[in-house]
Amino acid sequence: MPTIYLVDLSTGNVLNGTSLKVGDQFQWTTSQSVNNISVFTPQAPNSQWFSPEPTPSFNGPGNSATLTALLSSPGGGWTYYATGFVVPATARVHVQASMPQAKAS
Repeated sequence: MPTIYLVDLSTGNVLNGTSLKVGDQFQWTTSQSVNNISVFTPQAPNSQWFSPEPTPSFNGPGNSATLTALLSSPGGGWTYYATGFVVPATARVHVQASMPQAKAS
């Protein structure tokens, strides 16, 4: 059974691992008591790095429905926003490629 990673909404940090990889499943989580949280990325070309987006509405403290990371992030990580929750400007999620690129020798 694959690991479902928990991603802190306030920081973007993976709480039960080091970072996400493309294809990994994860859930947003927060320790704050907040209702009707929905998470989404900025509306820009190819910015949808998780699915489904926006996140189905959920309440904190707790986790959302299970999501899937779709794309590896730029060096600074993916930025995101939320309705019903103030996301700090420093919050980023880092998603790595699911497999190292092989080089021909």
